Amino acid sequence: MAQFSLSRSFLLLALMIGLFIRRMVRFLDKGDAFWLAREV
Repeated sequence: MAQFSLSRSFLLLALMIGLFIRRMVRFLDKGDAFWLAREV
């Protein structure tokens, strides 16, 4: 039961991170995303 709760919280965390990344990409989509990608 604890393992199920752990995987569930991990899935929720992954979803939040995904939404944050998508929001950041949309915010930087004006052209900064290109330079950010080159830096990495």
